[in-house]
Amino acid sequence: MKIGDTIIVVKKFSFNKRYYNIGDKFKIVGDSDFRGWDIQDMNGNTIYETMMISDNFEELQLKELRKQKLDKINEVKDK
Repeated sequence: MKIGDTIIVVKKFSFNKRYYNIGDKFKIVGDSDFRGWDIQDMNGNTIYETMMISDNFEELQLKELRKQKLDKINEVKDK
């Protein structure tokens, strides 16, 4: 992942009195080195140094690619 990529929430969490649900999207806006990415939600709220909660996210493109492959596998099974 790199700055500018979009990531998606895969585990619900709360941060700074805000609640994020599965499917919410963030954009990577900075890199705090070993402390993790700085991310911003679609409303402009920023979370800095996300290393401790990094297991709550997945790269959006990776999730979409996995879904496409699973859909293709299931399509073959249904025939």
